[in-house]
Amino acid sequence: MLPPKLEDEHVWETIRTIANPSQPYFPKLMESLFAHAADKHIDATFDFRASDVQNEQLNAVFLDRIRELMTRVFRIHAAVELSTPALMPRTDALDAYQKPALFIDSHGNVVQLPCDQTAPFARYVARTQMTEIKRYCFDRYFVANAAGGQPLTRTAASFDAVTNRSAHTVAAAEVVSVACEVIDALPVFRGAPLALVLNHMAILDAILAFCGLLHPEWAAASDRHTDRDRRTQFIHGVCFCLGSLYWEKPAVIRARVQAVGTSLRVKVTSQSLDRLELFMGVRGDLSTVQREVLARIGSECGMSGTPHAVRGAAYVHAAIRGFSELRYVEATVRHFGVTIPMSCSPLFSHHYSYYEGAYVFQI
Repeated sequence: MLPPKLEDEHVWETIRTIANPSQPYFPKLMESLFAHAADKHIDATFDFRASDVQNEQLNAVFLDRIRELMTRVFRIHAAVELSTPALMPRTDALDAYQKPALFIDSHGNVVQLPCDQTAPFARYVARTQMTEIKRYCFDRYFVANAAGGQPLTRTAASFDAVTNRSAHTVAAAEVVSVACEVIDALPVFRGAPLALVLNHMAILDAILAFCGLLHPEWAAASDRHTDRDRRTQFIHGVCFCLGSLYWEKPAVIRARVQAVGTSLRVKVTSQSLDRLELFMGVRGDLSTVQREVLARIGSECGMSGTPHAVRGAAYVHAAIRGFSELRYVEATVRHFGVTIPMSCSPLFSHHYSYYEGAYVFQI
């Protein structure tokens, strides 16, 4: 027991000491925590509103039919059903809106239930050293419940293709094709006006770097770890703000990006926001978007012999690589028989930390 009267700093120092996993008392602390009996009031309210039995019974018939249709499409593409482990260590590779359900195991490690189906499968592939597989799964993901008790659950379907680097465009195109086939198989979407939006994260990176919002040297910086984390959170926040680009006015997006910078103590200049706004209305076929993007970020290349010219050329080369790979994806998607209209949106992103340097799409 602690003495009845201690200064605050002594209390906090005691807490820091016993919470250090390297201390000999830490296992005893964990043992004491897990020895607690469940409170009867918590036990009675733990599952309160965790599920709606009546709606779940009603939806089960429809969900079973949807799963049957989707499974048929997945198996046509030679995919096998494969689930991943239920727990994973806490990860910081999450977007701002994701609130994972966090827990502590018996050894004091912070773990989380999956808040999507991508990260657990990526970890599984890395640990098992798989080189080629197509898998699908129907599983739940979990979100933290602010009121405590059961975490909030959602059900999602996932289709993933693991392949070597040389065939990445084919794998990406097949994933797009599978998504379109699933939508075609569902009666509710038949006849609906659909469109496919594509982007390459290299294009987005080039634009953000041109705007002064992303600095490549940040990743290799030798400053404090907290500073690098703050800058990473800033980029994630900017991409999250850009997610509402096509139903919000540019002025609203500017204000949100500025607010993200202020909250994370990252300087965002008016020039950076002005440059970013230049790209907010750019959207269309690949050729048109490539011409407009390169014209904007290549404007500094004309300053011969200056650092601006060097940086401008680097942005152009990065964007050209992204557009070249997108053309291969577009051609392969058409080869798979996808006929819906396609467009390129250079500021579109999805899970920046997941797909850095790769493709993203949305239907």
